[in-house]
Amino acid sequence: MNNHSNNFVKRYPDISCGHRVYRHESKCAHLHGHNYRIHFTVTGRLDALGRVTDR
Repeated sequence: MNNHSNNFVKRYPDISCGHRVYRHESKCAHLHGHNYRIHFTVTGRLDALGRVTDR
């Protein structure tokens, strides 16, 4: 691995969350969920295992 230059690591994990809105007058009062995709990019030097760390 090249430890001396900055590298970009991109990930797009999907998460699901459930909730209800207490005392809501419509369907949001019932338990329901949403799906999200998070886009993030990290830049930095790679360690010996190929990871970008905060050190």
